[in-house]
Order: sequence, then C-alpha cells, then structure tokens
Amino acid sequence: LEALAPHFRTVLFTPDCWASPLGGETLELARRVDLLLTVARGQVSEFLDAGVRRAAYLAEACDPSAHFPLEQVDEAWVSDVAFVGKHNAGVSHRAPRSELVRSVCERFETKLYGSGWQGLGLEPQREEVGPEDYRKVCRGARIVLGRDWNDSCEWYFSNRTWFTLGCGGFLLSNYVPGLEQIFENHRELVWYRSAQECFELIEHYLARPEERRRIAEAGRAFALAHRTYDHFARDLIDLVEGKPPAFPPRQGGPP
Repeated sequence: LEALAPHFRTVLFTPDCWASPLGGETLELARRVDLLLTVARGQVSEFLDAGVRRAAYLAEACDPSAHFPLEQVDEAWVSDVAFVGKHNAGVSHRAPRSELVRSVCERFETKLYGSGWQGLGLEPQREEVGPEDYRKVCRGARIVLGRDWNDSCEWYFSNRTWFTLGCGGFLLSNYVPGLEQIFENHRELVWYRSAQECFELIEHYLARPEERRRIAEAGRAFALAHRTYDHFARDLIDLVEGKPPAFPPRQGGPP
C-alpha cells in the first residue's frame, strides 16, 4: 500500500460501524489511505479525530442479479418472523441485539439464520446464509427483522437492509438517527424505536398482509432505483473525485 500510494489514490471501505474507542491495526491502515468510506455517517468525525486523512459516508447496496423476489419457497423457509445475523457471546456491545432477538423468539414464531445462537438456548435453521438462501428467507418470512448492534449511530445500518429490500422482503428494522432522511417509515420499510414497539409492530403487520406486500414492493422499487451496486460504484467514484454523492435521493446534507 505504501509503495502504491504515491502513484494512485487509495481508498478503504468499511461495511460496519466500529466499536469505540477506535484503535487497532485496522485504524492504522485507515490512517494510511487517502479516503476512508464508511456505512456509519455518525462515525465520520470520530475517524477524522483519530487521524484518518479524509472520511465520508457511502451506503451499502444490493445486487439485482442475486437479490430478487422468489415466486415460491419450500415450507421449511416459512415463518412469521426471520432474523439473519450472528450471536456474539461475550461481546458486550452486541448484547442488546441478541436480547431483542431472543425476546422476539419467545413471543413469535421465528426462524434464526446465523451462528452462535445455541449459547442463548436457540437453534438456528442455518448458520450460514448466501444470496440464494437469503432470497428464500425473504420469501418465506412474513416479517424480516432488522437489528444492528448499534442503534445510536447516524445513518448506520448493515447490508442486510438492502439485501432484504432487493429480495422483496418486508423489513421491520431498528431506528437510527437520520433514518427518515433516507426512507419513509411505513412506505419502503418500517422501523421501531424500542423492544415494545417492535413487538407491537410485528403483531400489527402480521395481521395485515396487503400492507406488508405494498411496503415490500415499494422497498424493492426504492432499492432498484437508488441502491444497486451500480449506484454504489457511481457514488464511490464521485467521492474519490471530491464530488457530492447522489445518495440519499431525499435530504441529508453533505457526506
């Protein structure tokens, strides 16, 4: 990297929110590149304060050739609620996510996809989910639950958001600051601000299949119009060249 840096602009993309305080080998790498791109806009200033030369927000995306709705799916994939993600035992900052998922499993017919849940007495359907399986999860679940480990960082959400929308899933996800600058609640997806609201919204939408269908279709249309990997590449190039990205299409201010 140091040999290439004098001749080429170097960019590092990080697809997750980092635990604070920032540090370690990856931060040292981030300090050496010309531009750090993060899916967590709320951490941009934190990266700059930690010595990163330049940092900006770049949202993840979906791949229309991999993330698309299925017409039907085997009964084994059908559930009221599905959650895709790992349980990280012993990682304190991820405990609230696992607790919410455990509570949802206690209250609703839920299928888990991801490793580590046995530590909470829960048995996942599969420990690994590739694009083909992700399509099946979204087709089989009436509600796809979103819960990222950090719900207080501005504009942070994982690629599961875009994968779910691309696959035509109905997404119920946690709120993060500024989310309304990207999505419209109850239009492309639905968000909750507390565990209790999450439970209430699951009950509400399980009883309303037509509303779920309408929101899922709008979410997929939004993803295809604004957040495929073609859009991702467009924004990446603009950011490298110092231009403002076209995403989000609504409001949001500077990257």
